[in-house]
Amino acid sequence: MTTKNRDSLSEENSDDRFISCSQFLAEEKEIEKKYNEFEESLEKNSVNASSSASRDHAPIIEAMNDAVDSSQQEMPILVYIAPEKRPSCPHYFKAGALNALIRVSAVISNAPYILVLDCDHYCNDPTSARQAMCYYLDPEISPKLAFIQFPQKFHNLSGHDLYDNRLNYYWRRWLGFDGLGGPSISGCNLYLKREALYGTKNIKNDLNHLKKSFGSSNELIRSISKNYKLHLSKDRKLTDSQANEVGFIYFSVVEDVITGEYLHCQGWISVLVDPPSRPCFLGSCPTNPSDTLVQQGRWALGLMQISVSKYCALLYGRGRMSTLHSMCYAALSIDPIYVVPFYVLAIVPQICLLRGIPLYPKVSDPFFIVFAFVFFASQLKHVQEVLSYGDSLMSSLYELRMWTMRSASSYFLYIVSVVSLVVGMARIVQTKSGGEMLAQAFIPLLGVIVNYQVFEGMVLRKDRGRIAPSVSVLSAAIATFVLCFGSLVFIY
Repeated sequence: MTTKNRDSLSEENSDDRFISCSQFLAEEKEIEKKYNEFEESLEKNSVNASSSASRDHAPIIEAMNDAVDSSQQEMPILVYIAPEKRPSCPHYFKAGALNALIRVSAVISNAPYILVLDCDHYCNDPTSARQAMCYYLDPEISPKLAFIQFPQKFHNLSGHDLYDNRLNYYWRRWLGFDGLGGPSISGCNLYLKREALYGTKNIKNDLNHLKKSFGSSNELIRSISKNYKLHLSKDRKLTDSQANEVGFIYFSVVEDVITGEYLHCQGWISVLVDPPSRPCFLGSCPTNPSDTLVQQGRWALGLMQISVSKYCALLYGRGRMSTLHSMCYAALSIDPIYVVPFYVLAIVPQICLLRGIPLYPKVSDPFFIVFAFVFFASQLKHVQEVLSYGDSLMSSLYELRMWTMRSASSYFLYIVSVVSLVVGMARIVQTKSGGEMLAQAFIPLLGVIVNYQVFEGMVLRKDRGRIAPSVSVLSAAIATFVLCFGSLVFIY
């Protein structure tokens, strides 16, 4: 038996002894009891609460365990925070909640580093903080290191991950980011440096400047001055025309990407940490295509907001970060624009196939090789990227499926592909025009094969992963309208 095996067996034995001890079992029962009581009270309050209560309330800050019991080991203070919400004022969703947490934590602990976790994620490896500190304590990169990003991994993935919820398409991009100055903030699973969120330009020996940057809270200003050893003076005047952004930026619904871009433009760097042995954080991912598309649609909307604003990386990043780094951010933000050519490719050839109108060269035409080469080269490149990342060949098929679903953001295009394929193949057989219409028949055929799970969700599945019948009926109605309208356009 090797030393590694002996060590693993000893660790397993020690874990078994710990789990079976009476103290652990007693604490486990106590935690389970408290959780059941909490669940019952939560259900009771949710029934009694009005529908508008969650959108109209004063700020709530409650210390859950500020009293320390001398008979127990001291635990960190747990504080519950609910930012103020009013119908007349925007609360800025997650960015507003994070900024509220940053301000409150500055008064309570003022810790120099912050762990950001979503409500559906948890820490799976307690050594993640130690791994992050290895970078923060490195004297070569620590002064300019803003955050340590861990990838998002999920515990409820299906065996085949049919809907590509592992998001490896993005994490492969993050590897490229990591070599150019670091990845962007990815929502959660990161350790942030408080100083980076405050902005070094905003931390000055000027009370007026601090209040303009951080607000009028004297306690917050006091915590900043204490942490950075500032000697404030009320007599000094502002030197900047306006304060820089502090904390997470409110401009876009993807506050993580725009804040990460802003930090990199301020000269900060970041690091991607992905331990191969054990994921440091785990979370929950969508379990059906509808939820996945809603999530992806929200991200696409936020990225489009960035691409058409002053924060467009090609403009805002010019002179603030490297050209390649800004190009990576630009490629990420303008990524949703490909839906325009995708819709053209998903509708026009199919309608022409229905009408018997050839768009591509014949198979015997030398120019047909050009179209075939472009298609197969792009697909082989995608397969090479997937395999080089350590995924299976089937993962490339799942990613291609989700790419088409994300691009369409709807199911009616699948119905369009099915109808055009059936009618078009019947026309090809009848007119014996296979050489002319082969490429156009191949496009809907590929769409039907790749998105077969959409057919399953619409017709076959009856579990939680099914597509709602109302959505299927609406998709069929839209597909009928598109096909009829398109046919009329090509007639006239």
